[in-house]
Amino acid sequence: MIKVMQVSTRHNVGGISRLNSVLLSINDTKNVFVTGECEANEKEFSLDFLETTNTTFYRIHSMRRSLNLWRDLISLKQIYRVIKIEKPDIIHTHMSKAGCLARIAAIISKSDTQLIHSYHGLVLDNYFSDFLSKFFLLIERILASQTDAIICDSALIKKEVSRLQIMPKHTSHVILPGLIKASNSFTQKKEVSRVLKILMVSRLEPIKRLDRAIDALFIAQKIDPNISFEMIVVGDGQMRTSLEQRSKEMSLPVSFVGWQSSLVDFYLESHVLLLSSESEGTPLTVMEAAYFGCPTISTAVGGIPDIVEDGETGILCPPEAGALAHAIVRVFRNREELNKMAFKAHEKAKSDFSVETFLSKHLALYESLAPKIHQQ
Repeated sequence: MIKVMQVSTRHNVGGISRLNSVLLSINDTKNVFVTGECEANEKEFSLDFLETTNTTFYRIHSMRRSLNLWRDLISLKQIYRVIKIEKPDIIHTHMSKAGCLARIAAIISKSDTQLIHSYHGLVLDNYFSDFLSKFFLLIERILASQTDAIICDSALIKKEVSRLQIMPKHTSHVILPGLIKASNSFTQKKEVSRVLKILMVSRLEPIKRLDRAIDALFIAQKIDPNISFEMIVVGDGQMRTSLEQRSKEMSLPVSFVGWQSSLVDFYLESHVLLLSSESEGTPLTVMEAAYFGCPTISTAVGGIPDIVEDGETGILCPPEAGALAHAIVRVFRNREELNKMAFKAHEKAKSDFSVETFLSKHLALYESLAPKIHQQ
């Protein structure tokens, strides 16, 4: 049986952690999970799956999202030690920090381990200064040349990775995230009022541009003074206080509820999911919301155009508050179009975003690397 070690920077509330939990549930592999600590403004995702899966767990307390040379060197040493203890056949890394440290540790360990790295969006853009972005890109190119396979969570991300000349040793793949299970229920929303209920699920960080979403709501009121809406924001982060203040100053009906253990009720009660990000990967919230009949209005960035069909399962916009505002007014005025989008989004989610497809494609990749493991 193949032993696979999944490594992530931290197990915070978000799509990557949920996908890791699913990957660690594969019964056809021996599983090892290595992860770090969340930052103070983050919440850790549940580790309950460890009780029901055959997973060996290691916590690297020094490994965090923020840059810190001393802590990162300690983390590198500890990951190296885990590799020596566990001797995994495959190391599958997620997030940039873990992808860097774990692959360096594997290389210097001189083991026969096959390396896989997943790109959940491109974190090189919009996060760092130009100098740091160029430096990290150089490191990524070097590490990719020593990586046996890379996985991109959308065709657009794969194209961007190729454009940046990030080339793996052997193969690259597109595997859409998948968390939709056939057992999940779906209820067609009933029209009980003319209030448009808008949902945002996001880290409250600058790159997510929730200030743009708030501006869009303000502009929507200017476009149509008769518009009636409510927005709930699920999530937390460094910008929460300023965003709450901004929405109050504009007298907007926006509620910030922090992180929630379940989003199902929010999806069912909302008419649209709103994203205003400057950069994105392939957000799982879009897929989940779609399954529960909640189409997406979003900036056309990252992998979102791969999962939202403009005018069919949602509306894609340029990264401008005015464009988002017009989309909000459009669905408010045309509920029949909104209902059609909700149904089509649900159907697309069932066919394209299933957990079974996600797992089978990963297992096939792991098994394809197995002959290489045994030949070395």
